[in-house]
Amino acid sequence: RRFVTASLISATGSAMAPLALAYAVIGEGGGAGDLGVVLATNTVPTIVFLVMGGVLADRMSRSRMLFLGNLLAAAAQGSLAMIVALGQATTTSVAVCGFVSGTAVAFTVPANQGAVAQIVPAEHLQQANAVLRLPGNAVKVLGPAVGGVVVAVSGPAWALAWDALTFAVAAVLLLGLRLDAPVTVTSALSDLREGWTGFWSRTWLWSYTIAGAVLVAAW
Repeated sequence: RRFVTASLISATGSAMAPLALAYAVIGEGGGAGDLGVVLATNTVPTIVFLVMGGVLADRMSRSRMLFLGNLLAAAAQGSLAMIVALGQATTTSVAVCGFVSGTAVAFTVPANQGAVAQIVPAEHLQQANAVLRLPGNAVKVLGPAVGGVVVAVSGPAWALAWDALTFAVAAVLLLGLRLDAPVTVTSALSDLREGWTGFWSRTWLWSYTIAGAVLVAAW
């Protein structure tokens, strides 16, 4: 319950944030190029540091990683909300906040995925993932619509502030999980090699990944 609640609360803010971010950049006089830079600085660090985050998630307490990652994201989004509210936002300042937030995501996602297997027995993983994913996907659909209303009524700073608050609340909830560090005896390089072998041995997984990469890029 603690894990699901933290995930759902955080998801509400994350669903609103992209819309609020776009309006914040446009509201400060930025154009498509500025928005592209801001979105790239948020996405690229996630891609670059994701593997490192996975390695650490297999060697550190996942509850601690989730706590620190959500706390870092809360600080980044809170700073962003403040500069937007004060009318001091620039492409550079927004991009810096996005870089910090994207880096935090790179370390929380692997820990978040690995934590489920530590919380419930193996025979209950399917049910646990269903409990986690179904409401989470509903939030992803409804969140942007709610975010649009918030931005229209009160401005993007309030939606960004809500995102920061949800990260902070999730951090406190996840710290209480107290998940021990996984017992790992192999090297990081060996783990990466094993992970890549597992990925490449599943045709449905790598074909879906390639198709997604091509289709999203085209879109």
